[in-house]
Amino acid sequence: MTEYGLKQAVLRLVLQSGIVPEAAVDVPNSAGFVPPYGLWLRVGFSGSQGLAAGFGDTPLTRRTGLVTVQCFAPAAEYTGRLDEAADALVGLLQWHFALGFELQAAETVDAGLSEDGLWWQKNVRVPFLIKAV
Repeated sequence: MTEYGLKQAVLRLVLQSGIVPEAAVDVPNSAGFVPPYGLWLRVGFSGSQGLAAGFGDTPLTRRTGLVTVQCFAPAAEYTGRLDEAADALVGLLQWHFALGFELQAAETVDAGLSEDGLWWQKNVRVPFLIKAV
């Protein structure tokens, strides 16, 4: 699997999960996204470091990195909805195995109030492993 293939698979999982409406998910390279009032998500990817996983006729490489889903709720309405969304994302993403990749143990981080004071933020971070198939 390629890094691009992993990104598309993870985005599909998040968009089809129903945790928030598709229009409330900011994806990489989306033009003109305007956060709706209420709960919304931003999906990002980082890393993709190569690791030698085996040698034979040709080297076998695994790639690792991190999926980050930032969850936002209006500061004035911060309630359990933000925690529930983060918990749902953890349940959806952690230990997800598919052909060519796996998502590992997730963590949540309470990032607090945004600098402008409008949004409360909680992040869900999930390490990934892209396997050669």
